[in-house]
Amino acid sequence: MGKALRNFYQQVVSDRSIVYLHYYRMFHQICLCQFKWSGLDDGKYYISSRFTEEELFHKGLCVFHDTKHGYQISRATPIGINAYNEPISFHVSDNSGYSEIIKSKDCVPLYNNYAHTPTFPDVQFFCERLAKIEKTMDANLSGCKTPTLIRCSEGQKTTMQKTVADMDADVPYLFLTEDFDMDAFQLLDLKSKYLVSELQDNKHEIMNDCLTFLSVNNVNVVKKERVNVQESSSNNDLILLNGESRLASRQKFCEEVKEKFNYDISVELVQREIGELNVDKEDGVKNE
Repeated sequence: MGKALRNFYQQVVSDRSIVYLHYYRMFHQICLCQFKWSGLDDGKYYISSRFTEEELFHKGLCVFHDTKHGYQISRATPIGINAYNEPISFHVSDNSGYSEIIKSKDCVPLYNNYAHTPTFPDVQFFCERLAKIEKTMDANLSGCKTPTLIRCSEGQKTTMQKTVADMDADVPYLFLTEDFDMDAFQLLDLKSKYLVSELQDNKHEIMNDCLTFLSVNNVNVVKKERVNVQESSSNNDLILLNGESRLASRQKFCEEVKEKFNYDISVELVQREIGELNVDKEDGVKNE
């Protein structure tokens, strides 16, 4: 591959990465503020709820345990499993250089969900798709402004340039001499079909899918037509289930910390909505 072509592909990858990072940062920030914790940042021992959610987002796991400095939540790596696929012990560590192996009976693991999976890979999936669509939209817009190629002799070039200039100037009549040879010209239209509107709709559908996965209400973000109540209710159920799937594992963690360490921690899901929906009482549909 030549240097110029290699540089071109590197620039394409770089441009797409910028778009990817834009969406990643947006969804990442949403994830970090979806749960409101009590007893961590404001508890007897300072435990960062932001760090906790960061670990759950990227790794899907962190561990609550006792140290010589008090209670702490640390990043953790499971070691060994029992008959129920539960870790036997954990290797815990933090940024200060602290590192230790502790048994499961001496700590409480906090999982992102009951599947024990992080959110990051799913957000990455949506960001990749959104970045691809954004770059496709850019390519389509560039294709729409590609000029038309006109093939003619050198002697006819001036005539064609004047004709095109008159067309751009909205001249209503263009005059041709009787010896003008129409067959001597060849036109090649390189313009692409305008697809940005369709791609934009597709982008919003993917965006809505991601927001639904993150349990953010998005039923009427882009939908132009009236939204059926049943359709809205079904979407809200899925949004609630996605939120509850992560909330349940956090609430279980709080209960186990209370039972094992007699330390009070609570958590709740922060429900967020995009847009307001109104119900048309006459026909039972929701409108923008």
